[in-house]
Amino acid sequence: MPDIALAWDFSSYPEAGPQLAREYGSKNAGFTNFTWDANPQVDQWLEEGLKETDPDKACESFTKVQNQVLADHALLYVAYPSINVISDGRVADIPFSPTQQDFNVGLLRVK
Repeated sequence: MPDIALAWDFSSYPEAGPQLAREYGSKNAGFTNFTWDANPQVDQWLEEGLKETDPDKACESFTKVQNQVLADHALLYVAYPSINVISDGRVADIPFSPTQQDFNVGLLRVK
């Protein structure tokens, strides 16, 4: 199990910085930063990394961000296995699916 895992939310490109900014940037607290973590040092490293043109230096900034997020003990979602759904009695039990935010429509069955 990784120390930081992002379930149901991922970058469409192999770049950690924009995803870290989205998940842990103070300006996104309460929006895409569901941890509400706000650390000015993290924001500074994110800004530096996102502006950096040298991939190795950008990686250093993003590594610092990840280490600080872990040190801050920010809430890290991995999966939430309890989803309450009210349905008609004809709908079969809805199984938990860690790859779907609410439920996997493909698994719905009628009794």
